[in-house]
Amino acid sequence: MAAGNTEKTVTMIARQNYEALLMDYAAGSLSEGQSLVVAAHLTLSPYARTIVQHCEMIGGGLLDSQCKPVQMKETSLQSVLDRIETRKTERSSPCKPHCCDNIKALKLPVAVLRYLENTPAIGWKTLYPGIHSFEIKTSCRYSKVRLLKIDPGTRSPEHTHGGTEITLLIEGAVHDQTGTYKRGDLIVMDQTVTHQPVADKKQGCVCLVVNNDPIRLTGWLGNLLNPFLRR
Repeated sequence: MAAGNTEKTVTMIARQNYEALLMDYAAGSLSEGQSLVVAAHLTLSPYARTIVQHCEMIGGGLLDSQCKPVQMKETSLQSVLDRIETRKTERSSPCKPHCCDNIKALKLPVAVLRYLENTPAIGWKTLYPGIHSFEIKTSCRYSKVRLLKIDPGTRSPEHTHGGTEITLLIEGAVHDQTGTYKRGDLIVMDQTVTHQPVADKKQGCVCLVVNNDPIRLTGWLGNLLNPFLRR
């Protein structure tokens, strides 16, 4: 009974974190790295898009009812239209990631592909046996964004978090104490959750991860390695 209650509590926390994250995205209050991962998630999840649209409608209603109108410059409208047209032109051009072929072959959301255009042409870096990393460069110093490739059946070290960890499943599947996740699913964890993700035995998984603080390994291994995980 106690174990079941613990699992239910962990799942509830994960769901609350997920909904709060989408609200923050709609409000424009996330960091660049966090916004990138959520934007990629929105392209894969109609459910998430619906939540964000509702949040934006609520936010727009509050702005309309609570904020006094201000006089805008005569050129403001044309400036916005010009920027929209520029974005349309950029989106019509195919993205050409400057990275290794096995990363180009992944089914990555467009939001991620655009960042790879300016990422150095390097390959995967092994972080831990069976776990490989490819860092995505952003202008934000306060969060680290990376692709993680986890080999089939690999169990990551048990860990908790110094801040918020957001994980988007790109390929394959992974499971932990909060459930099983597949392509398009978003996992939001914080310092209240300790977990140990395990990659699917047949497919492994590829995911997009952003941390605003290094993870904290638990147990005796954590005491040895945590000092080296600090940025």
